Amino acid sequence: MLTPEGEIEIDFKRDENYIWLCNVDSDSQEYEDLDIQVINQIKSWERLPEDFSRYWHEV
Repeated sequence: MLTPEGEIEIDFKRDENYIWLCNVDSDSQEYEDLDIQVINQIKSWERLPEDFSRYWHEV
């Protein structure tokens, strides 16, 4: 984002769910079993809600 002062401001977020998703093989059954809405939510800026059941962490 360009600030009124002409400086560039970039926001970053570290998200363990996004890191996990990037490491799942898109040809795997694990990826196929994911709901597309969950994938889209992980990829969104808002990410998953804190109380969302992260069933892939339970394995």
